[in-house]
Amino acid sequence: MKYLTVKLRRDLLRMFPQFFAVLLMAMLSVTIFSGMEGVWNGMSQVSEQYYSDTNLCDAWVYANGISDNQLNEIESISSVNNAESSMSMTVDVKDANNTDLYLITVPDDSKIKLLHRGGTNYHADMEGIWLDENYAAAHNIHAGNSVTISLME
Repeated sequence: MKYLTVKLRRDLLRMFPQFFAVLLMAMLSVTIFSGMEGVWNGMSQVSEQYYSDTNLCDAWVYANGISDNQLNEIESISSVNNAESSMSMTVDVKDANNTDLYLITVPDDSKIKLLHRGGTNYHADMEGIWLDENYAAAHNIHAGNSVTISLME
Protein backbone atom coordinates (compact mmCIF):
# COMPACT_ATOMS: atom_id res chain seq x y z
CA MET A 1 0.00 0.00 0.00
CA LYS A 2 2.90 2.33 0.78
CA TYR A 3 4.26 1.96 -2.76
CA LEU A 4 0.87 2.82 -4.29
CA THR A 5 0.70 6.04 -2.25
CA VAL A 6 4.22 7.00 -3.37
CA LYS A 7 3.33 6.21 -7.00
CA LEU A 8 0.10 8.26 -6.71
CA ARG A 9 2.01 11.30 -5.42
CA ARG A 10 4.66 10.97 -8.11
CA ASP A 11 2.06 10.58 -10.89
CA LEU A 12 0.03 13.55 -9.63
CA LEU A 13 3.11 15.79 -9.53
CA ARG A 14 4.23 14.72 -12.99
CA MET A 15 0.76 14.82 -14.58
CA PHE A 16 -0.63 17.78 -12.62
CA PRO A 17 -1.52 19.92 -15.69
CA GLN A 18 -3.60 17.08 -17.21
CA PHE A 19 -5.23 16.30 -13.85
CA PHE A 20 -6.07 19.97 -13.31
CA ALA A 21 -7.53 20.32 -16.84
CA VAL A 22 -9.82 17.30 -16.37
CA LEU A 23 -10.87 18.53 -12.92
CA LEU A 24 -11.58 22.02 -14.27
CA MET A 25 -13.65 20.66 -17.17
CA ALA A 26 -15.69 18.47 -14.82
CA MET A 27 -16.35 21.41 -12.48
CA LEU A 28 -17.29 23.65 -15.42
CA SER A 29 -19.66 21.02 -16.83
CA VAL A 30 -21.43 20.55 -13.49
CA THR A 31 -21.73 24.34 -13.05
CA ILE A 32 -23.23 24.85 -16.51
CA PHE A 33 -25.63 21.93 -16.10
CA SER A 34 -26.88 23.11 -12.70
CA GLY A 35 -27.31 26.67 -14.02
CA MET A 36 -29.31 25.49 -17.02
CA GLU A 37 -31.42 23.22 -14.82
CA GLY A 38 -32.17 26.13 -12.48
CA VAL A 39 -33.22 28.38 -15.38
CA TRP A 40 -35.40 25.64 -16.86
CA ASN A 41 -37.09 25.00 -13.52
CA GLY A 42 -37.73 28.72 -12.99
CA MET A 43 -39.16 29.15 -16.49
CA SER A 44 -41.40 26.13 -15.99
CA GLN A 45 -42.81 27.49 -12.72
CA VAL A 46 -43.38 30.99 -14.12
CA SER A 47 -45.13 29.69 -17.25
CA GLU A 48 -47.35 27.33 -15.23
CA GLN A 49 -48.33 30.24 -12.96
CA TYR A 50 -49.11 32.41 -16.03
CA TYR A 51 -51.25 29.66 -17.60
CA SER A 52 -53.09 29.23 -14.30
CA ASP A 53 -53.64 32.99 -13.76
CA THR A 54 -54.98 33.57 -17.27
CA ASN A 55 -56.76 30.24 -17.79
CA LEU A 56 -54.92 30.02 -21.10
CA CYS A 57 -55.68 27.11 -23.36
CA ASP A 58 -53.51 24.06 -23.86
CA ALA A 59 -54.07 23.96 -27.63
CA TRP A 60 -55.22 26.21 -30.45
CA VAL A 61 -57.14 25.14 -33.54
CA TYR A 62 -56.62 27.47 -36.48
CA ALA A 63 -59.18 27.54 -39.29
CA ASN A 64 -61.10 29.96 -41.43
CA GLY A 65 -64.73 30.36 -40.45
CA ILE A 66 -65.37 27.66 -37.86
CA SER A 67 -69.11 27.07 -37.58
CA ASP A 68 -71.00 26.44 -34.34
CA ASN A 69 -71.38 22.77 -35.33
CA GLN A 70 -67.63 22.42 -35.82
CA LEU A 71 -67.01 24.14 -32.48
CA ASN A 72 -69.39 21.66 -30.84
CA GLU A 73 -67.51 18.77 -32.50
CA ILE A 74 -64.23 20.07 -31.11
CA GLU A 75 -65.78 20.45 -27.66
CA SER A 76 -67.12 16.87 -27.81
CA ILE A 77 -63.59 15.41 -28.01
CA SER A 78 -62.99 13.50 -24.78
CA SER A 79 -59.82 15.39 -23.77
CA VAL A 80 -61.37 18.84 -24.41
CA ASN A 81 -62.96 20.56 -21.40
CA ASN A 82 -63.91 23.80 -23.11
CA ALA A 83 -63.71 25.28 -26.61
CA GLU A 84 -64.15 28.92 -27.55
CA SER A 85 -64.10 30.69 -30.86
CA SER A 86 -62.16 33.85 -31.44
CA MET A 87 -61.03 35.88 -34.39
CA SER A 88 -57.54 37.04 -35.18
CA MET A 89 -56.26 39.35 -37.89
CA THR A 90 -53.40 41.62 -38.76
CA VAL A 91 -54.35 45.28 -39.19
CA ASP A 92 -52.43 48.38 -40.20
CA VAL A 93 -51.86 51.01 -37.53
CA LYS A 94 -51.92 54.53 -38.92
CA ASP A 95 -48.98 56.10 -37.10
CA ALA A 96 -45.62 57.56 -38.04
CA ASN A 97 -44.21 54.09 -38.75
CA ASN A 98 -47.29 52.47 -40.38
CA THR A 99 -46.82 49.37 -38.25
CA ASP A 100 -48.84 46.16 -38.18
CA LEU A 101 -50.86 45.04 -35.18
CA TYR A 102 -52.04 41.48 -34.57
CA LEU A 103 -55.57 41.62 -33.12
CA ILE A 104 -57.27 38.79 -31.27
CA THR A 105 -60.91 39.03 -30.29
CA VAL A 106 -62.50 36.94 -27.56
CA PRO A 107 -66.19 36.39 -26.83
CA ASP A 108 -67.80 38.33 -23.98
CA ASP A 109 -68.34 35.10 -22.01
CA SER A 110 -64.77 33.87 -22.54
CA LYS A 111 -63.16 31.87 -19.77
CA ILE A 112 -59.77 33.39 -20.62
CA LYS A 113 -58.74 35.90 -17.97
CA LEU A 114 -56.81 38.86 -19.32
CA LEU A 115 -53.69 39.65 -17.34
CA HIS A 116 -54.04 43.30 -16.35
CA ARG A 117 -50.65 45.07 -16.40
CA GLY A 118 -51.71 48.72 -16.55
CA GLY A 119 -54.35 51.11 -17.79
CA THR A 120 -58.08 50.52 -17.47
CA ASN A 121 -59.42 47.16 -16.34
CA TYR A 122 -61.07 45.10 -19.05
CA HIS A 123 -64.88 45.17 -19.15
CA ALA A 124 -66.82 43.61 -22.03
CA ASP A 125 -69.24 46.55 -22.21
CA MET A 126 -66.52 49.20 -22.67
CA GLU A 127 -65.38 50.47 -26.05
CA GLY A 128 -61.76 50.36 -27.16
CA ILE A 129 -58.91 47.94 -27.45
CA TRP A 130 -56.42 46.69 -24.91
CA LEU A 131 -52.86 46.59 -26.20
CA ASP A 132 -49.93 44.43 -25.21
CA GLU A 133 -47.71 46.45 -22.89
CA ASN A 134 -44.58 45.78 -24.95
CA TYR A 135 -46.26 47.05 -28.13
CA ALA A 136 -47.59 50.12 -26.31
CA ALA A 137 -44.18 50.92 -24.82
CA ALA A 138 -42.39 50.49 -28.16
CA HIS A 139 -44.82 52.87 -29.88
CA ASN A 140 -45.19 55.33 -26.97
CA ILE A 141 -48.90 54.61 -26.52
CA HIS A 142 -50.48 55.21 -23.11
CA ALA A 143 -53.88 54.47 -21.61
CA GLY A 144 -56.47 56.80 -23.12
CA ASN A 145 -54.55 57.43 -26.36
CA SER A 146 -56.31 56.94 -29.69
CA VAL A 147 -55.00 54.35 -32.14
CA THR A 148 -56.28 54.40 -35.71
CA ILE A 149 -56.32 51.02 -37.43
CA SER A 150 -57.40 49.97 -40.90
CA LEU A 151 -58.27 46.63 -42.39
CA MET A 152 -57.81 45.66 -46.05
CA GLU A 153 -56.79 49.00 -47.46
